Amino acid sequence: MQLRFKLQAALINDIMQDFHNEDLKEGNGRRDIIERLVDFCNHPSPTKDFTALREYLDYRIQDTAVL
Repeated sequence: MQLRFKLQAALINDIMQDFHNEDLKEGNGRRDIIERLVDFCNHPSPTKDFTALREYLDYRIQDTAVL
């Protein structure tokens, strides 16, 4: 499991470095991708309990669209 985590971390680092390298050529759109992903991963959990899967999925669709 620890090896898998290290490989995933290395892949993420490679992707972030590639994004950075492309941003050096032009723009900052790739940096924006990383920032939006971090924002999404760190946003607060819902403040209510859901009684059905559909209710939760509808919330998630709205939640991701707002970000």
